[in-house]
Amino acid sequence: MDLEKDQIKVIFYSDASLGNLPNKAHSGRGYLVFLSDGHQASLIAWSSNKIKRVVHSVYGAETLGCVDGMSAAIYIRQLLSEMLYNDARKKVIPIYGFIDSNQLFQSISSVKQPLDMRMRLDIAGIRETVSSGEVDNITWIPTREMLADSLTKKNSDIKKLKDVVENGHF
Repeated sequence: MDLEKDQIKVIFYSDASLGNLPNKAHSGRGYLVFLSDGHQASLIAWSSNKIKRVVHSVYGAETLGCVDGMSAAIYIRQLLSEMLYNDARKKVIPIYGFIDSNQLFQSISSVKQPLDMRMRLDIAGIRETVSSGEVDNITWIPTREMLADSLTKKNSDIKKLKDVVENGHF
């Protein structure tokens, strides 16, 4: 992929499901991280794992999935910044995140505290990361546009993700 250095963006999609693993007692999360110049896109990292903490709601699962996807995107940006600018802390490469949980999006966008006490710290961390500019934006998208859906749901449609990976375009 031939990208202009000043056009590079890191884009992540995160998703999760409650009780979706075979024993139905554990939940899973997944994320995809792409490198893009706005026209081409290349999948450079992905993960699909059991959530290591017990969650009692889809909201909780989606929150932890977002934290993991966001962390991976920040790490990748740091690696790229070190390679391209000799400075791992340089934040000239923007990061954009996409989630399909409206409840999570509303929590990130609001100053109101979540009712779930365990999620308060995670939501505060996401808010701080966005407000400090470490992540430029996290956007809600409809589930039908969620590329990471196939990492968390057994019968989801993988065609869109396959198309992006094969053709290099969102």
